Amino acid sequence: MRLDGKSMRLRVNGKTIALSNSCTFNTTTQTIDAKTKDDAKGPYSEFDFVDWTMGSENLVGYKEETTSQILYKELLALQLAGTEVEVSVDLVKNASGAVPANGDWESETAENKAFAPYKGMAWIESLNLSMPKDGKATLSVNLKGNSPLSLVD
Repeated sequence: MRLDGKSMRLRVNGKTIALSNSCTFNTTTQTIDAKTKDDAKGPYSEFDFVDWTMGSENLVGYKEETTSQILYKELLALQLAGTEVEVSVDLVKNASGAVPANGDWESETAENKAFAPYKGMAWIESLNLSMPKDGKATLSVNLKGNSPLSLVD
């Protein structure tokens, strides 16, 4: 079984970011140099922590019937206030169609062999608003982890 990208969502404070085109979740192991002058050769390091980021590429706007998604102006207000946000990446139920009538995707609760949902606290590191001469305005959101990741219950 292969997972479709459409079945995965990034959430900020429990809401998906409106009109998402793609999302990213990156983890990087940070190490401490543990080599001593007595070590014969080569690098030697020890695990320190896992640094992580999440990101989303979106159109700027909203659907009138959708009230449970987070919008650009809310993200900017959180960033300007220096507010730490809870972020998560998870699977959604029935992702093959359009946004459900209630306005947001419901998280999949069934266990999946290939993927597990994770969450953590983060800062809104950057918001990049693109306003082309032709076409729709787009938004890039970058979130910088500020806590260890934990499995979503």
